Amino acid sequence: GYQDGDRTTNADALKALAQVRDLEFEPGTRWNYSNSNYLLLGAVVEAVSGESLADFLSAEVFTPLGLDMVLDPARPVPMLALSYMKDGGNDAVAPSAWEQTGDGSIQTTPSQLVIWADNYRTGAVGGSELLAAQVDGAVETGSETGERYGAGIFVGTDGTLEHDGSWAGFLTDFAVSADRTHSVAVSCNTDDQDPTAIAGEIAEIWR
Repeated sequence: GYQDGDRTTNADALKALAQVRDLEFEPGTRWNYSNSNYLLLGAVVEAVSGESLADFLSAEVFTPLGLDMVLDPARPVPMLALSYMKDGGNDAVAPSAWEQTGDGSIQTTPSQLVIWADNYRTGAVGGSELLAAQVDGAVETGSETGERYGAGIFVGTDGTLEHDGSWAGFLTDFAVSADRTHSVAVSCNTDDQDPTAIAGEIAEIWR
């Protein structure tokens, strides 16, 4: 298997996925979050567009919205924050050399995420019909809170949109109010924080 500190590419990840022969469950019978599906979706985008996923997102999403987001895990980024994980009670720099894309690897800031969040209100990228379809087909997740999962976003029972994520000491939570006029994004660079709880407390402002 691979460790966080091992260098892995999209080709390595796709090769590993190709070795999986058995389904975890029959499609359509239940839901489970799957990063590998997003990696495969990224490969589909590259095949259809003829571009790298990084170039496609830059041209079709990031630049039109005026975002400084970067999708290139191997590219040096000035002033990039380090992430830390607990090691014997002490904070140690978290190793991460994974270079696959599709399931993550976008380097950004909370201030950029809230600009992205405003697209749910304006529909500048994708349009209102696509954004509506993203949540209209949301499926039950089995969560006690009753949340559902759409196309890349969780949908709360009150219509709030939310997604969290973590990787090698980095943790983020992102939420958009049901009326799409407010948003919150919290990022932490130590693995002992709880950005979801922090974002939830901030979100009480609009609830």
